[in-house]
Amino acid sequence: MPTVELLELRKTDSKTLGPILFNEGTLDGSYEVIESIYKHQFQLDNKEFDNRLFLAFGDQKTSSLIRSMQAEQVDASMAYDRKDWLIGVAALFHLRMNFLWLMQKTHYGNMEQQDASTLYHNINFWGRKNIPADRAAFQVLEELVLHSFDARVVGLLYTHLEQYGIDISDQEGVDKAIRNMDTRGFMELVEDVRRSAFEPEAWRPSKEKHTNNTVDEEFLSHARYLQQMVVYKTLKYGIKNGDIGLIDRVIGVCCFYFEGTGQSNYAFEMLYLKRLTSTKACDKELRRAILSNSLVNPHGCRDTWQEVDRSLEYLNLELKRELWARRTSTFGLDALFKTTSLTAEYTVCLRRAVEDAFARKGNSTHSVPSAMDDIHTLAFELACDSIKFYDGGREARHQAPDIHTIGLGRVATQKLEVFNAKVIRDEDRIVVPPYERRGATADLDPNSDTMAILPLADRDVAHEWGLPSDVESE
Repeated sequence: MPTVELLELRKTDSKTLGPILFNEGTLDGSYEVIESIYKHQFQLDNKEFDNRLFLAFGDQKTSSLIRSMQAEQVDASMAYDRKDWLIGVAALFHLRMNFLWLMQKTHYGNMEQQDASTLYHNINFWGRKNIPADRAAFQVLEELVLHSFDARVVGLLYTHLEQYGIDISDQEGVDKAIRNMDTRGFMELVEDVRRSAFEPEAWRPSKEKHTNNTVDEEFLSHARYLQQMVVYKTLKYGIKNGDIGLIDRVIGVCCFYFEGTGQSNYAFEMLYLKRLTSTKACDKELRRAILSNSLVNPHGCRDTWQEVDRSLEYLNLELKRELWARRTSTFGLDALFKTTSLTAEYTVCLRRAVEDAFARKGNSTHSVPSAMDDIHTLAFELACDSIKFYDGGREARHQAPDIHTIGLGRVATQKLEVFNAKVIRDEDRIVVPPYERRGATADLDPNSDTMAILPLADRDVAHEWGLPSDVESE
């Protein structure tokens, strides 16, 4: 994978805040959370907020609530009260979770639509369990979609090897044929696979094919699955290796994908993040600060970067384990928060040091069974028919939607105007119109009729601070 903008290696030193016993899911609770963090725990003076910015990473709701606070306090006289020193950013682990749910929504299928191009078919083919049709757990869903991606790529490889006269049912024969290829021949084979499913024409067949009813709908679903997963794998690789350039590249297409599947809230967040990283709203130092601070590196190695919100989830897991192990009539949630949360980071390191010094040496790393056999068996199943390309066309029970075109159309004709009307520049402050009140904070809805769209003549004044209207360049 080529590198674009790698972060310098560093080991992240994290400190745990004390307990914050407020409901961060409400607007009133968010005010209390901000007060607790910056006033009581950081003990910052009001003057600290006059010429300083703070980044807050969280899920979509957290970012929405921060904008709501800014909307309510836009006319406040003190910088601290205005909250415009706080930039709410959608964190990358929550972005990954929502992208996986996007994949599940567009490619899952069902009992009536269980073509081999669907995840429903793959689940049953492998006999995997505990994967619901909607919002499955991150770990099992990511494993499923990654293994399905690999199986499709290997399946395409098998179909091209078969065209060379190789018996793909003989695994040893396939291995021997690949080993006997020279570098040029193997790269030509890889290029054939790439052209067959990863070109724009594979995602969007020509109008002539639609007119003549010669679209291979099942292969089309495979191609769209593969191209969507390229975005996710790029994001995953960029996070793991600390390449903020790769991360920045996928933000734009995520705007269209989320809008194309009706996930308007995250589409809005991606537009907001795109604005921060790709327009004059932020200088290059702030852009780099936003992207680099979205990652932490607890081990200091090149490939051990992780999302800052995922690191927090690991801390929550440690607290949960502590409560599970020690819970008594006198040690409950209150004691956990008040006496344990502050020392959790230290005690975890101390426990590991004690175990390394005195306990029996052993490898506690969770062993993951190899998925190689699963991938090859499904790949062979797909190569027999499903992932072969039929020039004459083929109907399918499940048809993956063209979420890129749908999302691009909606962003270009509706959402971009709405976004630029909502997030404008006024006297060196980012202003969010104050319609976003308590009733709308639970889940920001860009389709709301209460959104006022500025006329083009008025919007042009602040156009350079918004997103460009010409989104075709994405």
